[in-house]
Order: sequence, then C-alpha cells, then structure tokens
Amino acid sequence: MITSKDHVTAPQIATSAPRTKPIFVDHAKNKAPLQKLQGMPTTFQIAHKATIEEANLGRPISQKVKDCIDQCGSAILIFTRDEKFFGA
Repeated sequence: MITSKDHVTAPQIATSAPRTKPIFVDHAKNKAPLQKLQGMPTTFQIAHKATIEEANLGRPISQKVKDCIDQCGSAILIFTRDEKFFGA
C-alpha cells in the first residue's frame, strides 16, 4: 500500500518544443507557385512567412523584405520565367 509520504512524482517534461524561426518564402511575379508551395509548410505546421502576406506599414518594399528575412532562420526562394524579354 502506498501512503502519501511514499508518493513518487514523475519528472517534469517540457511540453513545448524549442522555438524555431520561421522559413522565409518569396516569389517572383507569378504567384501560383507560391500558393502551391505554401500548402506544404501549412500541412506540416511549419512556421513560414511570405512578404506578400506582411503589411507594408509605410515601408519601402525592400525594407519590408529585409525585415521579414531578419525574422526568419531559412528561406525558400521561387524563381520562375515570368516575363519574356526581347532585344531592343
């Protein structure tokens, strides 16, 4: 028989995973590949940021992108053939 003084408590286990920085996801003019790619981190509950989803807050686009990159730990950049250029 176990009495209250014999009660053994289990060691405390951390319930939250270590916090990691989100993945920066950026695109060219064609947004379709971005929409396809964003489904993957969402499905696996991986934190990610895309500049298109961030408010400008009166910042130039270049500053907005830099601020977003600074908050992230890695990046996925999507390069597509968005435009056709012809000789001048």
